[in-house]
Amino acid sequence: MNKLMLMGRLTRDPAFVHGATSDRVNFTLAVSRGFGKDAGTDFIPVVLFGKPGNNLANLTACLYKGRQVAIEGRLSTNKVENKFYLNVVASRVELIGPKKKAVTIETGSEDAEVSETVENEALIDV
Repeated sequence: MNKLMLMGRLTRDPAFVHGATSDRVNFTLAVSRGFGKDAGTDFIPVVLFGKPGNNLANLTACLYKGRQVAIEGRLSTNKVENKFYLNVVASRVELIGPKKKAVTIETGSEDAEVSETVENEALIDV
């Protein structure tokens, strides 16, 4: 089983990339680990895929540097010039701070439609 759940803060504003067959949003998540003298931070690259035309670019308004999020997804490897890189392909992103409203973004799979649900407010199609 390849499933990850992470909580952390975005290290920078996300980058939206428009492609011919899919759109994607790239960002890096800072995740704290350990306590006391063993404390540290891991910086984990995350990618969120969507079909073209589903307004994935609008998500960048909800994702910004310092925003606390919870990520659910899978670990993926990429080989570039004989080097392997790890990243997380997100299937669910939950925005948990610092705004008062809770927002959940689910993709289901890397090719699924993206929707955004806002508690106590109208449903927003993204």
